[in-house]
Amino acid sequence: MLLSRIENRDYSTRKLENGLEYALITCPEAQKASVSISVEMGHFSDPDECQGLSHLMEHMLFAGSQNYPDGNFLNQFLNMHGGFVNAWTSAESCNFHFDCPVNQFSQALAVLIDMLTQPMLSIDGISQEIDAIDAEFLMRKQDDVRRLYDVHKQTCNPNHPFSRFSVGNKAIFTQFTKAELQQKLRKHHQCYFNTKKIKACFVLPQTLANVELMTFIESKLGNFKPSIVTTIPKKYPSLYLPQQKGCLIEVKPYKSAQNLMLTFCLPNVSHYYRSKPILLVTHLIEDASENTLQHDLKRMGFIHDLSASDGIKGDNFQDININLQLTEHGLANTKEIMQLIMQWFDYLRRNGIEKWRFEEKAQQLALQVEYAMLPSGIDVAVMLSSKLHKLTLQQALEYDVVMDNFDTAVFEQFLAYFTLQNLRVFCINPYAFCDAQTTQYKVPFSLRKLNFEIKKNTLLSLQLPPKNPFMSGNFGLVKQELRTTEIKTFKNFDFLLKFSQNHRFKTPKGDCYLSLENPNMIGSARNVAIKRLWIACLNEELNEVYSGAEMAGIYFRLYGHQGGMTLHTSGFSDQQLVLCEEILGFIQQLNIRSAIFSAVKEKLASSLKNTLLNKPVNQLFANLNILLRENTFSQESILAEVETLSLSELHLQAIAYFKKIHIEGLAVGNWTMAQIEAFHASVIECVKGIDKVLKSSRNIAQIADRKLCIQHSQLQQEHAIVLYFQSPSNNTVNHGLYIAIEKLLSPIFFDELRNKRNLGYLLGCGYFPVNKRPGLAVYIQSPTHSSHDLYMAITDVLQEFVRNIGEFEPIFDSFKASLKKQFSSFDTNTNQLAQRLWMDFDELGTSTENNQMDDVINVLTFDLFKKGCEQLVAPNCLGTAVFITDPKSDLKNLFVDFEFIDDPTTFKHVVKYQ
Repeated sequence: MLLSRIENRDYSTRKLENGLEYALITCPEAQKASVSISVEMGHFSDPDECQGLSHLMEHMLFAGSQNYPDGNFLNQFLNMHGGFVNAWTSAESCNFHFDCPVNQFSQALAVLIDMLTQPMLSIDGISQEIDAIDAEFLMRKQDDVRRLYDVHKQTCNPNHPFSRFSVGNKAIFTQFTKAELQQKLRKHHQCYFNTKKIKACFVLPQTLANVELMTFIESKLGNFKPSIVTTIPKKYPSLYLPQQKGCLIEVKPYKSAQNLMLTFCLPNVSHYYRSKPILLVTHLIEDASENTLQHDLKRMGFIHDLSASDGIKGDNFQDININLQLTEHGLANTKEIMQLIMQWFDYLRRNGIEKWRFEEKAQQLALQVEYAMLPSGIDVAVMLSSKLHKLTLQQALEYDVVMDNFDTAVFEQFLAYFTLQNLRVFCINPYAFCDAQTTQYKVPFSLRKLNFEIKKNTLLSLQLPPKNPFMSGNFGLVKQELRTTEIKTFKNFDFLLKFSQNHRFKTPKGDCYLSLENPNMIGSARNVAIKRLWIACLNEELNEVYSGAEMAGIYFRLYGHQGGMTLHTSGFSDQQLVLCEEILGFIQQLNIRSAIFSAVKEKLASSLKNTLLNKPVNQLFANLNILLRENTFSQESILAEVETLSLSELHLQAIAYFKKIHIEGLAVGNWTMAQIEAFHASVIECVKGIDKVLKSSRNIAQIADRKLCIQHSQLQQEHAIVLYFQSPSNNTVNHGLYIAIEKLLSPIFFDELRNKRNLGYLLGCGYFPVNKRPGLAVYIQSPTHSSHDLYMAITDVLQEFVRNIGEFEPIFDSFKASLKKQFSSFDTNTNQLAQRLWMDFDELGTSTENNQMDDVINVLTFDLFKKGCEQLVAPNCLGTAVFITDPKSDLKNLFVDFEFIDDPTTFKHVVKYQ
């Protein structure tokens, strides 16, 4: 029995008579039951001639089993009761997991075990899932992460299983008859779905983990058969051949990108987990304080950003990646950048890592673990079941959280790997020299040896970060002065601040929000462009000055919103309000440096250009927001303005922001009334000479009984549609109504349009409130069907749903009860509570309690639900907008009953906002 370091959960393991080992975690606070079953079968297990077979197997297990032939049964059952089910396939394992209310756990587990032990693997199911996998493959062919992964696979040892194509597609699978594929799947299932290859983890409320339930769980796990084949542990060759290290790999991206990624090839270093050399060294690389590696690379105008992390890893390999987002100047000086980074490692090897640096990072990790947000039961279950294949339960619990062994020999050995001989450099840019193309994703690339030596003279200051001034020893809880749910309001000089101490979470953390609004921040695409560029420049300057705060667990972010901008700080409460005050003063006094302005403008323009290449369905949702929200403009219009902005105009506009302003704020967490009063007074002092203005409106378009069609022009070949229904009013009944429709319609929509009709991989149905106005959005992206066909299919499903609406009447009361449970445990930590209160800021009274959803669900009757569903298909009843991407169709001849809008922004001139 083990006691977790971060919460009062009990841990144990048990091995059954059939040899299957599972872990059990019981939690006093758990509201749901969770299970994860991990199978030691990933794409490393695929046969060479049928790559992607493990991924196909994952899909087939959701295509029906002996006792539950409807493959969508578990998804629909869990969705109706407030749970969910998911699965994924990685290199060496496949994971199946779900969570649900405790009353439904036994039935859901019975279904999952039946899926895993007795899959039908039918011919029809195989055909259906091949189409689904191929649609997934086609959808992601222009995803630059997938494309780079494909280059990675093609430039490693072809005899290592990592080189295999993990997804699979129609071209591979149709080399075989369906009967041949069925036999391969049956053999694969027999080989891997046995007790030797399976680990399970259950996370249950303590009240549920009784003898009767544990007997039931073990009886179901007993359905897994022992292995009948003696397996020999696999020994893989080296991941990289000699010619694939010490090399430069150039890659041409789909989107606009200029990145330099240095990948260092190491052996497996997981046995150093108590020393965590990867965590410490990547921390030192990423630090952006003055005269560090990142600071100097930015000062020299070479990079926009730098990040470092571990990469792919396996039994005999571990990659470490340093990813640099280059400026145009940096792209022209990649050799110098590599020189600087290699010199930095040489400097680190010569000087070693002082013990205080290890202790500071260990303290940061310990604080993160001790005061972390409680991980959900399902996250814990998935993590442990996956790790138990190679670690004991004790090791699995400690692996990510323990850092207690400072050993200079470990760090010396670790740093010795960071040499040119172990380096692979990926240079990703539109001008890349390419003489080859990957097999699956058709990515242009080239590979050749690196042709430079490390210079001995240093070109930068080569300093490591100083001690972190934001590290604190004060993590005590303040005295409780307000009731747990009480909200205290402060208002003076037109600055409204609301405060909730909320001791319920018993953590030395807090969140503070400050909203700043000025009429010059909104109203036109140019104003919004200036605001976005100004905020981006501010964040860049702030990250340099206050990088130590984030390392110490105090986070900050400036972001734009519909009426202006918000400063959000979060994390440990000690020193957080002081940081918030400093940033507020900082942004008023700051003159953006010319080098920062140029680099950030280039980065923002590149980001905006890339959004124009997003998936078609994402672009349609962006158009939906432009149509509905006041003061929202297209990325094209903002990009056009950004490209013509000057630093002088930016400064003039920033000065205008602080001539008149509206400011309001919220603080939630571990502060005393005296601290909040002092903070309130400090903010007033900071803005006391500024005229005050009223808060800007948050209006949305009223579609009323109109039917709108907006066609989006794009270069991609896939068709997409988003169909949006706007609630006729913003009353309580409609909130509950549209949530209920989404919950019951979503699994039916998914099963009918993806599983049965194979219309596309990316599709869904979601509750879609806009500025709290309820709505429903359904969407599909398809490589094979026109947008008109997609619309007709959606209409068919909606009409069939309404025709069969009576089937839900017998279960409607129990469905409402499950909805209540889903919303009753909304806030699980200070951060979530603060986020909810900030979104509801204008309606906040004197209490943080939010029983609104209970009221919403209580007033929802089946008759109201039925009427609301009928409105979805009734002509001219709801405001409806259909957004289409279809380059091959004249939509005006197809959508004859719709009002066409060429540009969503033109609709703003005739629509009523309220």
